[in-house]
Amino acid sequence: MGAGLAGITSAWALAKRGWQIDLLDRRTEIAREGSGNALGILMPRISLGKNAETSFYNSAYLKALHECKALKEKYPDFLWRQDGVLQIATSERIKKQMRQLDCKSDFARVLSPEASNAQAGVAINRPSFYFPLAGCLSPRALCRHLIDEIAGQIKIHLNTRIQHLSQKDGTWSLWHQDGTCILKSETVILANAAQVLTFKETRWVSLDVARGQTTLVTATPKSKKISCAICFEGYILPEVKGQHLVGASFIRGDHNTEIRGEEHLKNINKLMKLFPKCFDFEIKNLEGHAALRAISPDRMPLVGPVADLDFFKTHYHELHHGKINRDYPRARHLKGLYLNTGHGARGLCSSFLSAEVLAAQICNETLPVSETTREALDPSRFLIRDLKAGKYKEK
Repeated sequence: MGAGLAGITSAWALAKRGWQIDLLDRRTEIAREGSGNALGILMPRISLGKNAETSFYNSAYLKALHECKALKEKYPDFLWRQDGVLQIATSERIKKQMRQLDCKSDFARVLSPEASNAQAGVAINRPSFYFPLAGCLSPRALCRHLIDEIAGQIKIHLNTRIQHLSQKDGTWSLWHQDGTCILKSETVILANAAQVLTFKETRWVSLDVARGQTTLVTATPKSKKISCAICFEGYILPEVKGQHLVGASFIRGDHNTEIRGEEHLKNINKLMKLFPKCFDFEIKNLEGHAALRAISPDRMPLVGPVADLDFFKTHYHELHHGKINRDYPRARHLKGLYLNTGHGARGLCSSFLSAEVLAAQICNETLPVSETTREALDPSRFLIRDLKAGKYKEK
């Protein structure tokens, strides 16, 4: 359920294993919500320390690069520009990472202000991270090509709104808002971002919603010199078909997806703050895309089986009293129901590996990540956190 990056990569991963897929989405086209931007950036997530987050995002980045390369070779028209990405040091966090990380490889490099200028094609005059293997691509085209890859194994149901789920004798039923049963299946993946919160089975899931709006501006002779994606407090991508994509707003808790003129101006102003009087963009009749990001509290996706809330509340409520060393029964999940959500703004990086992790779990295969990383992706991690905090005190 969900025809964006999370849902389509999940379908693709299972179809490779011989599954027949039904893909459902409430929109009239695929990749119209969080995956609906004209372009997106594929780059790694840099973090300090060796932990599950670092391990996951490093592996996810390499997996995404591998799959994009394969798709580009098969579909030459696929918009995947591997021109590298610059991350300018605009915050103390990034400056600290630059000081502490050994970044001299093809994965990431630290550039001087002069080297940053040369790499960007325009004057930045600041140090930066440079990711030489990174680039920008069309999320919509990526989704379309993945569906092309599994065309004989997938049936797409668009303009389909599921009101609720029910399970009987090991089979899930998906119910339309008019009371009719749309589909029945033993296995259901909820990959529809924050819409997972509308179902009673997953209402407990810890997700925040943040609105994001991107802006398309007409390229100028000066701006056409930009040779790679440049990230700062926002970002600007190289010119494609006479336009640059500039982004993006971030408004937590805002569920509105209408295009707002003031957010276009804020996107442009962030760019002009970094490049004052540099590009002379025309700022009238601007177009763009607005959508909602589903973000987990720890910025890791939620990938795995859905916990049985009643079982967790009954058997793990004593975690609130600090009793972490007693023998607890093995966790129980709702059989056949899975989550793949919470990718935030990192879906281009995280979706492929997340889909492989989920497919391996469903098919009882060896996981492509460590057990520590699996636990860091497990949706029930926040349920355990809430139990420890005493949110569910009743048995």
